[in-house]
Amino acid sequence: MLPGAAGTWVAELRRTGIDRFATLGLPTTRHEAWKYTRLTALERRTFALPEAAADVPELDGVQLAGAYRMVFVNGRFRADLSDIDRLPAGARIASLATALEEGDPALQAVFAATAEEEDPFVALNTAYMGDGVLIDLADDCVLDAPLQLLFVAGAGEDYVTHVRNIVVAGAHSQATLVEAYVAPDGGSYFTNTCTDLSLAPGARIDHVRLQDEDQSAFHIGRVRADIGRDAGYRSQVFSLGAQLSRVDINVRLATGAECDLDGLYLASKRQHVDHQTRVDHAEPHARSSELYKGILDDAARAVFSGTVVVREDAQKTDATQMNRNLLLSPRAEIDTRPQLVIYADDVKCAHGATVGQLDPVEMFYLRSRGLDEIEARQLLIHGFANDLVDRVANDAVRDFVYRRLDARLPGRMIATEAPA
Repeated sequence: MLPGAAGTWVAELRRTGIDRFATLGLPTTRHEAWKYTRLTALERRTFALPEAAADVPELDGVQLAGAYRMVFVNGRFRADLSDIDRLPAGARIASLATALEEGDPALQAVFAATAEEEDPFVALNTAYMGDGVLIDLADDCVLDAPLQLLFVAGAGEDYVTHVRNIVVAGAHSQATLVEAYVAPDGGSYFTNTCTDLSLAPGARIDHVRLQDEDQSAFHIGRVRADIGRDAGYRSQVFSLGAQLSRVDINVRLATGAECDLDGLYLASKRQHVDHQTRVDHAEPHARSSELYKGILDDAARAVFSGTVVVREDAQKTDATQMNRNLLLSPRAEIDTRPQLVIYADDVKCAHGATVGQLDPVEMFYLRSRGLDEIEARQLLIHGFANDLVDRVANDAVRDFVYRRLDARLPGRMIATEAPA
């Protein structure tokens, strides 16, 4: 049973989502934004909403120490596994299902644009969202510890979870959010998520998004951030799992606002990972910086498409964008397309992309220092990845990401024998 009583605005919202999805349909490679990503494997499957998870997966290793925590198992909030009892004054953090069940009128404005939704997966999420988190930070509220939103896939096959997260940050509020999707017990399932953030003037949000799901899973994620005047938003995306993964980041910047978008994606075997970013410099004197890196092995394929739009009135914009890729196999592929769309004339903008292999000169140097072939490869690959992880500001969060990354890198990204 989905939250939201019949006859309420929530029920009408769901009907609108269903209608929009029916109109839009699933995207195909004829759609420009999906040109390099086929959904054939997803379309072949039939998914159902999950039953309540009877058994809780082992959570050791996936919980962030010293953090506030909201835990969801198979898309449903578990208060018994969560820790939000000692929140500072001015912080409201609740299950979205509860807010929807109560018909919280404050949410209506957040969903006001649903009728014009152009993303079919967001429309589908709106129609079937089962739970998620509602975060409302009052003006000047500061979370004194990171908040982990832990979404755990329990045992089972062929189920889908539609997660919706809403973050409203008041003026000059501050928080570090860690949105993590994990699957300790594995499984083949579909996760469809949407996270909406609204930052009032002067607010600061660090948002770490970790996708570490089973390699037979499907993951579609959307992040939309509206950054107010002189506010700051840092997004750090780590995509490690799933057979098919797609994450879209859309940011709108007001006057004096700034955002930093970092991303790291790993793929091996026949994994497919797709990242799309769009930064809209809607007003003047805003700054954006973007660095995405990829490590691809075997027959994996990745897509990166980043667009920076500078509006006509957005003078004094400062924007940079870079995508770097490391291919460990001749069969690995990357389609990269950084783009600038500039309508103003007094701006400072730059973008670029690189695709390469391990540097033979660096390999030779490390071998000359006594490392064998595998050790040298491992050191260079970790160095390429850790450059981005090092940019995570919070020590505990950075260590958490390192642990998840280390669990992925050694066994599957590094050759077990020296190349012939």
